[in-house]
Amino acid sequence: MASIFLTTSPSSVDHYDTKTATLVVSGRHPQHATLRVLIDATLVLESLSSTTTQTGARLNVIGSRCFPPAPRTVAEHFGRGGIRVQAVTVWPADTVKDETYREALSARRTAMALMKDARAAFFEQQFT
Repeated sequence: MASIFLTTSPSSVDHYDTKTATLVVSGRHPQHATLRVLIDATLVLESLSSTTTQTGARLNVIGSRCFPPAPRTVAEHFGRGGIRVQAVTVWPADTVKDETYREALSARRTAMALMKDARAAFFEQQFT
């Protein structure tokens, strides 16, 4: 399983299945495709509030990507496909400033690209 941090902005909760403790979240992915995420909240049930699970709520989730199929009731209602995440912690996205988060993420990507280029130039000098 891979660790994953998910912020659902501008996505939001579409449905919460109380029988399986699964949140269905969907929204626009940067490549303009709709992304659907099934969040298994069984490990964080005690910390979930009714406002966190209501339709339209924006969330931050830290967890692990899972590959087993979705619970039958959710899969039948929303169809197969999407990403399944086992949540370790969930909190409202309103506490994170979206623009600041996106700027930090962009700066990190830029720094990583520069490091990759510098590393490639170093190895090219060393071995040519």
